Amino acid sequence: STCPHQVTNIPELAICENHLTCPKHAWKFDLETGDCIEKGNHPLKSFEARVENGVVQAWW
Repeated sequence: STCPHQVTNIPELAICENHLTCPKHAWKFDLETGDCIEKGNHPLKSFEARVENGVVQAWW
């Protein structure tokens, strides 16, 4: 995942419960909606995705 603020890569370790927190400026995002819920005002970019035969497929 990439933060929409300054294009910072967000590692998988930044996930806590249903939130993702950017390590650079602590913007926090809701993983269900992609909305920024703390510090910032830009949502995460979302992509169409599905799981087929245990493989995640995404389109952008």
